Amino acid sequence: MLTTNKGLDSRARSLLFAQLAQAERAGLPVLGAVSILREKADKTLQLQWVRFQSDIKTGIAVAQAGLNSGLFLQWEFRLLRAAEVSGKLSTSYARRSRRSANRARQMSKLKGGMAFPISIFVLILLLTPLKALYFGEISATGYLVRTIGTLSLLFGGLYLLSASWTHLGNTGSDNALHRLLLSIPLVGRLIRTQQQRDFLDSLGMLLDSGVAAIEALGFAAKSISHPRLREEFAATANHCSEGKSMTEALQICGALPDSDAENLIRSGEFSGRLVEMVQHTVTKIDEQLDVSYQTISDWLPRVIYLLGLILLLL
Repeated sequence: MLTTNKGLDSRARSLLFAQLAQAERAGLPVLGAVSILREKADKTLQLQWVRFQSDIKTGIAVAQAGLNSGLFLQWEFRLLRAAEVSGKLSTSYARRSRRSANRARQMSKLKGGMAFPISIFVLILLLTPLKALYFGEISATGYLVRTIGTLSLLFGGLYLLSASWTHLGNTGSDNALHRLLLSIPLVGRLIRTQQQRDFLDSLGMLLDSGVAAIEALGFAAKSISHPRLREEFAATANHCSEGKSMTEALQICGALPDSDAENLIRSGEFSGRLVEMVQHTVTKIDEQLDVSYQTISDWLPRVIYLLGLILLLL
């Protein structure tokens, strides 16, 4: 359910916001929903849940309580506060839940598709040096050193990439690995598309809550986890303050994935249906991301099998 003391993982975050949305819509006490989630929470986060419950009991708003306890991120607090003032809190909770649920589903699809091919690849790594061991080209110690070293590099690399991807999605930080990920052709495009989706989702939520356009652009940019893209998207507010339309500002800063999104936003801006068109664009990006993750989960195992076959033939 929950991860380490670094915070909630995507699945747990989705459950939390889904429960809050349900309680808000039904007019039920928030403490009831929180108590259910706390019982299932990882022990490393118990202190945060206790603080969250304690603050709510004393009358502190949910958004502030979540920030104080560390369960909510700073940008989530700002979005929820705007929604609270506008009376759209349940909608904001629901959209936060959907964002986290999408991320959890996509990662689960990738991990599920990778389990068997990685097992086969590990088996191949163990079998490949056996020929050299049988003919006396390497000793038993050499075999162990070679296989353990190779497996350590493999799983160490996978862990580093997985941990970096998770941390980038949850909080964001500026380091060389995250910049490198953005430079890798397929991975970089996937990250950029996800960040565009999250930026537009936050923007639509803020605009729907009545936040002024320029202020909404600034807040939405801060909801982006990748530091480089966060800086790029933040420039949209400056472009708008200089007189450019929102569509132009978004296009200049690379916040729109394609020309279809640009046309949708432009039509919404001129027809007075900007929020609706932003939300429609987010839905389309979600569909694109699902296709991308499905394609990766279909083809990556085949690449691993091919690498394994090459190793066997060497």
